[in-house]
Amino acid sequence: MAHSKKEMRRLMRVIAKTTRQGTLFHGGIYTKDELADVIDGTIAESSALDEMTIVRPQAAWLGSDGPVLWWKLPVTEPPYLGTPRDDGWPGDHTHWTPLPTPSLG
Repeated sequence: MAHSKKEMRRLMRVIAKTTRQGTLFHGGIYTKDELADVIDGTIAESSALDEMTIVRPQAAWLGSDGPVLWWKLPVTEPPYLGTPRDDGWPGDHTHWTPLPTPSLG
């Protein structure tokens, strides 16, 4: 069963509350399969966020990665958006993160 992000957040709050109260399964609020789906979805979203925010060294960038956000460490300024092949490449940005993909829901 697929849940929207909004529904997953709502269910996670219910799971936390009912776990604290000790009523998670006693009242038949959700089935074990529904809870497993929510937890799996939450883990997947967390993993996707990690993939977007973990900085990678310049050596890991491939031309097929295309334009990305380049960071100068330690982070004290906004990132450069582009590739090392750009004419305006600053040269001192040593790490990168992928561009986020927008979600319409």
